[in-house]
Amino acid sequence: MTSGAGRVCGYSQCGAALDYDGRGRPPEYCADRRWPPDNKTCKQMAATERAGERAAGLDAPLADFRATADRFAPVAAELAAQLGEVVDAVHGVADGALVRVRDAEQVATAAVDRAQAADEVAARAVRAQRAAETEAAQAKDTAREAEARARTARRDADEQVQRATQRAAEAERARGRAEATAAAATAALAEATDRRDDAERRAAAADQRATSLTAEVAVLRRDLDAAAADATHLRRDVADLAADRDKALARADTLDARLREVTEQREATRAAAEIAEAGRQRALADLEALQARVDRTYGEQIGAADGALEKITVEVGDPPLTKGFVGRWLVGPDPDATRTGLEGHDAGAYWGIALTRRGRVAVYVAHCNGRWPAQLTDFDDLDQAGREVPADIIARAAAELGEQRVLWRDI
Repeated sequence: MTSGAGRVCGYSQCGAALDYDGRGRPPEYCADRRWPPDNKTCKQMAATERAGERAAGLDAPLADFRATADRFAPVAAELAAQLGEVVDAVHGVADGALVRVRDAEQVATAAVDRAQAADEVAARAVRAQRAAETEAAQAKDTAREAEARARTARRDADEQVQRATQRAAEAERARGRAEATAAAATAALAEATDRRDDAERRAAAADQRATSLTAEVAVLRRDLDAAAADATHLRRDVADLAADRDKALARADTLDARLREVTEQREATRAAAEIAEAGRQRALADLEALQARVDRTYGEQIGAADGALEKITVEVGDPPLTKGFVGRWLVGPDPDATRTGLEGHDAGAYWGIALTRRGRVAVYVAHCNGRWPAQLTDFDDLDQAGREVPADIIARAAAELGEQRVLWRDI
């Protein structure tokens, strides 16, 4: 292993001489040296240094310096090798001359000839040495120029570092301003969050108002049920029922106006307004259904008022349980007279149909031989009851109400 003439580590802070045995590509960095605090190699430190130079704008002058040094280093190495060969040759010639002088004393003629030959060789060696010295002087001049350029590059590098430091300080100030802006943005976000919380509280208040309105709708529904019940008693109560209905409609208008207020508030709190709007729609739908039921009950009770209402009791279920209601029989249950012969029904079942005080249709069915417990079911009207009751029984009940129904047969 030999030391490469003039070849040092490529990391600027190292500069250690590199060993090179003459085989393969010469090394550029120390193989084993490490640098604190990250335990990096010279090659890694040089890469980091070049990255910093590029960031600071120093890569161009330093690259020029490295290019000059790279051109100079091989020439200097080659010149050093040649100088070594010349010195070795001079030493060999001198040693040979001394030997030849001793031999010349024994063989004068041969010694003279060999001395002349040695003088010629020495002259050539001197000339080679002078040429080598001239080249060495030129190499020194080149090295001095390279050193001057390196000093210039170092000064430029220092200036670039100062400028980079200034830019870093400016960046730090900009970062401070950005942090201040971020703090302001955070404050604005907190304010927006407070506004959102306030909106949610207002929405909750609107929800409570909507719940209150729903309760009032329930009260209104009970009032309308009571009015419908009163309408079934006597014909004279129909006028009172109409008055109650007008009151209910007036309350519905009031409720609608209050719901419109909630709807206006809902535009500011969207979620609560949707609940209020849904409640208003349900209230209007329930009101329309109640109004239709009142009108239907009113029409049915016009016919019911002609008959006498009574308390009706029947026994149903197993074990038997007595159930009662106020109304009148349209078709009184009779084991013999109210049985049907239509297909699809039990021939042993007998039926009873009554109109209740509230205008509903009560259907009683039992078996003449007691094969199954008697049942009592109520429906909205005869059409609905007709889904379970034989058509001929429904026709008899309709006749009691003044309706004429045709019982069609396939004959």
